[in-house]
Amino acid sequence: MDNTYRGFCFDKNGYHTPGVTLNGVPGVIGYCKLNGLLQYEVRITDIKEEDTVMQVIEGIVVWPEELKGKHVSELPIPER
Repeated sequence: MDNTYRGFCFDKNGYHTPGVTLNGVPGVIGYCKLNGLLQYEVRITDIKEEDTVMQVIEGIVVWPEELKGKHVSELPIPER
């Protein structure tokens, strides 16, 4: 992962919030832990919004493959 990402929250109809800039992996994990239980979907992209680097649906990580199936509460607490 690079150093800067964009975070989005989606409802079931595909509506999403404006992108939030996230700094580093701790920012990504913190955003997913915070929003993963509240939102239908959380999607993290690279800063150019071209590639998905993390995706959570209904509190479960579906991407990346190495975290697939984990509940957001199981993600490590990010160190700053």
